[in-house]
Amino acid sequence: MKKLIIASTAALLMSITPSHADTMDDIGDTIGDLTTDLQFGAGVGFLDLAGLNDSALLFYAIAEKEVDVDLGDTTNSVQVRLGTSSNASTSIGTSKVESSFNYLISGLFKSTLELEDGISAYGLLGFSYASIDTTATVGTLTTTASGTDSSLSYGFGVDYEIDSDLKVAAEYTAYWSNATAFAVNAYYSF
Repeated sequence: MKKLIIASTAALLMSITPSHADTMDDIGDTIGDLTTDLQFGAGVGFLDLAGLNDSALLFYAIAEKEVDVDLGDTTNSVQVRLGTSSNASTSIGTSKVESSFNYLISGLFKSTLELEDGISAYGLLGFSYASIDTTATVGTLTTTASGTDSSLSYGFGVDYEIDSDLKVAAEYTAYWSNATAFAVNAYYSF
């Protein structure tokens, strides 16, 4: 799955950069194109991991770049998210299970439709890859397992533009079937 994410990212970068650069001006223009309409953000949310009773807190950083993809009246962009989480847990008697993300990496396509001045709805579609730690305790016996997982990810949300450089959003995202989050994000445009 890592190879698929890397190949998709490389294909995306190849599609937005020229195949050759004859002069330093072309290189400068390309760097300028890559950094225009660039937004950085941060998000925090409640993460449900594998149906555990307690939600974990999910923290992530976002880098978003607008792309020229014609899908009607929408504005489209690509996002990369890097995150981590606190432990989610559940207990039954003397048994306890805790699980958390060591790290989460997501590559998402975002399509946004403006509803009113400053208010927009959006959808997300892409892939996520994560390292997960799980600890199970039964009485005095404790077992720890670590692993990685990847999956198709999707979500939807609403954002509000406070001014031309700052916006906030509320969203639901399914990073995979047993890891979903309700989160709030804040973005700053450069």
